[in-house]
Amino acid sequence: MRSERSGAAWVRDALADLGLRATVSEITDWLDAHGVYVSEDAIRSEIKRERARQARAAEGAGANVVSLTTRRA
Repeated sequence: MRSERSGAAWVRDALADLGLRATVSEITDWLDAHGVYVSEDAIRSEIKRERARQARAAEGAGANVVSLTTRRA
């Protein structure tokens, strides 16, 4: 049975379960357990995209915190 989901979606699910520091090998094992094949190059690309997205989100959250805690003279 072929899944309607993209390989990137599967990799994002694996990262959500395993954490952003998961290795390609750990993600491959996770995908194998779910009966899904995604190439190692595609896994690496999605890891980079997801880490960059998380970093941007953290920067944005940090900017909000700074603006909320800045005291006025």
